[in-house]
Amino acid sequence: MNIAGLKFSGIIDYITAFVGDKYSNPVAPGTVVYFSSDYCIVDGSAQTDEMGRATVRFMSTAPLPPSPQDSAFAHITGWTYSDLLQENSIKTRARVLLTDQTAPIMVSPTSFSYTNQNVPVNFTYTVQDVWGRPLVADSKIKVSATDGDVYGDTDITTQDTQASGPGLTQFSFTWCILI
Repeated sequence: MNIAGLKFSGIIDYITAFVGDKYSNPVAPGTVVYFSSDYCIVDGSAQTDEMGRATVRFMSTAPLPPSPQDSAFAHITGWTYSDLLQENSIKTRARVLLTDQTAPIMVSPTSFSYTNQNVPVNFTYTVQDVWGRPLVADSKIKVSATDGDVYGDTDITTQDTQASGPGLTQFSFTWCILI
């Protein structure tokens, strides 16, 4: 999960724990799952439904990671107790990426000379937050030209990811004039 939690305070998203028994069946409805987070705010507990799901709200707010250039993740821990009178617990951990404002888009090359020989020019560009991390899901990226045509990664809707790289933060397109 990736939310703009370093840019905006008060964004609410949902965290779901899926809890099964030793036979891979959902636990009994009403089983309590407890939650905590090292950053932001998360509901303290939720009860499972008939499929073993326990969902809580996660809200971006202080405290936030102190050094987002090093790590911009909030770690959410969920745990519950076994049916042995709280002698054994099961615990799992997930992380939420807290992204920041969008950095200036980096394009390469930054300029070219048109020679009237209809030679296509290939470009790469990077779209990310100010810390080099991916933008939140459903961010829209459109590339257009005032003259000529562009082909390739020219109309992008980002996905929910915590990774960077080709197709996630790095894209390319080709410009040419069709005769």
